[in-house]
Amino acid sequence: MLTPSELLKFLEQHQISYTLYHHQAVASEHDLASFPPMQGEIVKNLVLINKKKELFLFTLTLHARANLKGLAEEIGSGRFSFAKKSDLVVLGVPAGMVSPLCLINDVGFKVRFILPKSLSFNTLINCHPALNTQSLDLNLGDLVALLESLGHKAFLSEKGLL
Repeated sequence: MLTPSELLKFLEQHQISYTLYHHQAVASEHDLASFPPMQGEIVKNLVLINKKKELFLFTLTLHARANLKGLAEEIGSGRFSFAKKSDLVVLGVPAGMVSPLCLINDVGFKVRFILPKSLSFNTLINCHPALNTQSLDLNLGDLVALLESLGHKAFLSEKGLL
């Protein structure tokens, strides 16, 4: 499992440019009011599980509303529930620190990555580097390409948002 500093080095080794921000720990959306100004679209990450114990990471913009029923129907997974803290072991982070970057730690490919199709790959997103006292602005397209090069292909959902 990569530590946050190892994760940043990994991004640099793969020529992924980013801007790093330091801030107070984030526990909820209300904490964002004290953040420094950032350029990227802040994303939230839902770790979902189905009855077959398959894990999914659904990354969407902060103010978007997820349609979990529509998403489950679209990918044929059956009903979703939110994963438990113990399910996050494969991502190498505790609850509250999940981001798409954590998929780098999922070398066994236990988690399927899902993005709304409406989210442009040209978007500059803002997410945690596996630590909720730091945030990164990085290009979503660069991130998706990096994850795909590691074997984590993003599923683009048409029905995952309300």
